[in-house]
Amino acid sequence: MAETGTFYLLKSKYGRYIDMRHENSEEVFNVQSVTKKHMKKCSGAKGSFLVELIDQGEGFYYLKSKHGRYLDMRHEESDDGFPVQSITENHLHSHSGANDAFLIQLIDQGNGYYYLKSKQGRYLDMRQEDGEEVFPAESITESHLQNSLAYNDSFLVKLKKQ
Repeated sequence: MAETGTFYLLKSKYGRYIDMRHENSEEVFNVQSVTKKHMKKCSGAKGSFLVELIDQGEGFYYLKSKHGRYLDMRHEESDDGFPVQSITENHLHSHSGANDAFLIQLIDQGNGYYYLKSKQGRYLDMRQEDGEEVFPAESITESHLQNSLAYNDSFLVKLKKQ
């Protein structure tokens, strides 16, 4: 299991990496699923690819980038995929009513892979379309996950200690 206070690269079995960068210090910014090639081209933004797990008890964590952005997997009443967002610490604390969207757990799937699931019940989806280097990460429902098992490698993630 992951260690709190340690930085990791979060990589899908499909070969995509999470990018939690921010632009112009915006409170909320969409999280991207990127290729290794794209990540290497953006080496100056390495802190947006590195994440740590901050233990919140009962098997839940905040996922925080080295740049200080938190993962937000809220759903806004949608059964379909909804953009995953990176948010500031200020935004995290000023929207505490949505705390279940910020808390995630790692659900072991064997061989070092996990589903990343929010306390709200949404799963991280890091797929790509047509080989694009950058593609929006989404939070999806469990029924969406079950109906899309052909794309399971985009839902499975591994944490590589840095």
